[in-house]
Formats: sequence, C-alpha cells, structure tokens
Amino acid sequence: MKKTENVVYSDRYDKRTFESIKSRAARIQELENKGLEKLPSYSPLLMDLYSILYKTDPILKSKEKVKASELINRNIIEKVMDTKQYPELRSYTYLDEFASSMAVLSLGEAVLELIPEDAKQKMQNIKSQEDNQLQGLQDQAERAQEAADWASDEAQEAADAAREAKKSNSSQASKFQQRAQQAKDRAQQMSDQAEQAQMTFEEAQQKLAEQAEAIEQELEDGAGEKMRQAIRKAAKQSRDQAEEQTETLEAWGTEPGEIQKLSYEDKMALAERLKNNKKLREIAKIVGRFRRMAIAKQKEKINSRTGVVTNVKRGNDLRRLVPAERSKFAHPSMRLDFIRRFASKQLFVFETEEKQSLGQGPVIVGIDNSGSITSEQEIWEKGLALGLYQCADYQNRHFIFIQYGGPSDPLKVIEIKKGEASYLKLLEVAEYFLGGGTDFEKPLKKAQEYIEKGLKADIVFITDGECAVSSEFLIEFNEARKKIPFNVFSVLLNIGGRTSSASLEKFSDELFNVSELTVEQAGAVFARV
Repeated sequence: MKKTENVVYSDRYDKRTFESIKSRAARIQELENKGLEKLPSYSPLLMDLYSILYKTDPILKSKEKVKASELINRNIIEKVMDTKQYPELRSYTYLDEFASSMAVLSLGEAVLELIPEDAKQKMQNIKSQEDNQLQGLQDQAERAQEAADWASDEAQEAADAAREAKKSNSSQASKFQQRAQQAKDRAQQMSDQAEQAQMTFEEAQQKLAEQAEAIEQELEDGAGEKMRQAIRKAAKQSRDQAEEQTETLEAWGTEPGEIQKLSYEDKMALAERLKNNKKLREIAKIVGRFRRMAIAKQKEKINSRTGVVTNVKRGNDLRRLVPAERSKFAHPSMRLDFIRRFASKQLFVFETEEKQSLGQGPVIVGIDNSGSITSEQEIWEKGLALGLYQCADYQNRHFIFIQYGGPSDPLKVIEIKKGEASYLKLLEVAEYFLGGGTDFEKPLKKAQEYIEKGLKADIVFITDGECAVSSEFLIEFNEARKKIPFNVFSVLLNIGGRTSSASLEKFSDELFNVSELTVEQAGAVFARV
C-alpha cells in the first residue's frame, strides 16, 4: 500500500490553497525553513496544522496509511486535536484562511520545540531511508509491474491472433499460439518479480514503521505528559492570540465584515502593523467597548425621537422591518429570498413621522496632542474620538479629525466622507502624535473654516488642560456662530481636578469634565453628539 504524505485527509485544492498562502506569507516561509533544518517532515506538518484549523471536518488518517517519517507528526496533530482549547481555537480559524495561517505560525513554532534532538535525528534517518532505499524498492516494484502488464497485453494480443488464424485455417495459427504461450510465461515471470519486489518494499516499509513507532513510544514513555502539557499551553496561547487578533483587526473596521473583505496581503500588512505598534493594540482594546457604547447611545436617541408609524413602504432599513419580514428572515427556506429582496430594497418597512429631526451634519473632533498628554490619556481620547466617528458613521455623517499641538505645530487633519472606506485613516489618526505645546485657537479656526465653507458641523474639542485664548479670537469665533449656528462640546480630561475650565467655558456650549478614563464617562458625550 502506497502511503501518502500528510496525516490529515486533504485534497489538491487544500494543498494549492496552503501553497498560495505560503507564497504570500514571509513569516510562514521563514518558519518552514527553520523547521526543515530540524525536522525533515516539517513542511507536511505545517500543512496538517492548517488542515485541522481550517477544514470543515478534518479527519486524521489511521497509522497504517501514514509514512513512517510522519508518525510523529500524527502524534502531535492528534494531541492538538485532543485539547479542550482546540474547539475554541477553531471557532476563530474555521474556514478563515488568514486566521488559520496565523494560528499555524504560533502552533508551528511551539510544536517544533517539543521533539528532542535525538528523536529528530532518528526521524531524519528514517526519512532518508524512505527517500532512498524505500523509494528505490518502490520504483523497482512499479517497473516490474509495468513489465508484467506489458507482457500480459502481448500474450492477449498473440492469443487473439491465434484464434483468428485457427478460424481461417491459417498455417500461422500454431506460430501465434506458441508466441502467446511465451508471452504468457513472460508475463507470469514479471508478475512474480513484481510481487516479490512489492513484498520486499512492504517489508522495508513495515520495518521503518516499526522503528518510527518505537521512537514514538519512547517519546510517550519519556515525555508524553510533558508534551501534552506543552501542546495544551500552545493551543491556549494560539486561541488567545486568535481572539486578540480578531478583536484587534475588527476594531478598525466600521462596517460589519469590513476587515474580512480585505485581501490576504492587506490583512497580513495590517496584522504586522498592529503587532509592531503597542499603542495601536492598546487603542484597539478599548475601541470595541467605545463602539458598543456609542452605537447604543445613538439607538437610544433614535428610539426616543421616532414618531408614530404613518405607512408601510418598500426599502431595506433593518431597524424598521415589519414583523412578517423578520419572521421570514428567521425561516431557513425563506432566508435567501429575504436577502435577495434586501439587496434590491424590496422589503416591507415601516415609514414613520419624526417628532424632531436628527442632527445629520458633519462632526469635527479636535484631539489634543500636547506634550502634557499621558499615554493613558492619549489612548482614551483617541478611543473617544473613534467612538464619536462610530456615532457619525451610524448616522451616515461626514467626519473630520483635527489633531493639534502648539502655535508652531502643524495641524493633522483627516477627513472621512460619507460611505468612504475608513480603516486606514482611523489607523492614521491613532498612530499620529505631536507632543508639542497647546494652542486652542489654531484648531478651532480650522474647524470654523470648514463650517464657513458650508459644513454645518458640531465640534467636539478634547483637551487635558488650560490654554489662554485671546479676546479677539473669542469675539470673532462667537460672532461666526451667530451667522452660522453650530455647537461646541468640550471634553476636559480633568484627572485629579487640577485643571481649570475657564478658557473652555468661553467658547463651549457644553463642557464634560472627565475625572476617570472610563467608557461610562464617554457615554455622556456619545449621547449628546
């Protein structure tokens, strides 16, 4: 029986997919090269790890169908699949090429260290015998079988010719019969040789399998429990990393599945960017909580302002679905029709009369980049700014970030228009920091310019401290507000109660004193804007 390379059942598509992933993932290539220096069967081991993480129903082959050099691979894969963390890990990697390949990196690195050096050397010897002696025997058996098949075909042709000659009373009949017998004898001889060669091959294969099983048993007796503990630890770390990575990546998407729609290369680039930037990872940890708070506050506002139902119309606003449509979505046989009608805006939805109109104008947020901002404050204020963006995006509103420092520092302005892809710009907002002085007038004037150009915006101004503003600026700024009304909501990071709010009160409609950097304190801002 010819044994296959991998210990988990996979098809050509699976293998092509993993090869394609490797060609685009330098880190997997580096790991593979490192592993091959220590373990000759490391390449198929990586493929097997990918299979048990990605495939719908991964199935482990029996030992009899696995090459001797890969019995240790099978032992490792079996131990991974037996951990309680494995199903939890698969909840992140199942049918997700990117998540699966990232988990292969962490698991592949860990399992490489589990096998002692002497066992690796023994497996290297077995692999060498498979590639040389065993392969030679297999080639010999295959050649003998091919010769037997050819002689059998020749004997059949000669026998057919003898029958035809006999029917026609040809004098050549006996000659053809003699040739047929000779070919039959030759076919039998070749078949015997093929059978003997196959037996020799199978005996050698069995001998190598026994050697590999002895090594496997030696490992189990000497370090079995230690290996299981290490694999459980590695599986838990991979699960935790997959969870963190999923949450971190999704933190930068504004629409459901936005990050999932990225190409493999873009996801890899984003993952590397986040891995190498501690600040981005810290901001990502709180963005999810800020997002949930922001969306919840917006829903509360909409619910409180929604009037009576006046009509039923066609559309795809899921918040206003009539009950019958909701039941269709819940029914498996009607779900596809629901999705089709959602795409074509043919669902039945309620039409309501609003009690008061929602502010749907742009939002401009000023983010303090002065040197007095601590790393903890920076993470919180950017979490707040990104949460405010979620509010605006939920309402389909234009959004502008203005990061400011001192009078001589440049303003960092990032604008995101309605429906525009956002995650790269959000990352840019999160990464940027000046660390300069403090100047309130410069960012407020920039916000005023946008408003005077026709953007009827609300301004949210975030700062950690006091900064004098001139009377000339205040007069001009407040006069502008009489011509084009707009709100200014200031957020003072008043940690420890040492900061004065006097300057902010001169140009703010509402002031939020933040004494603790919590999501709950941000909720008041989300509810107001």
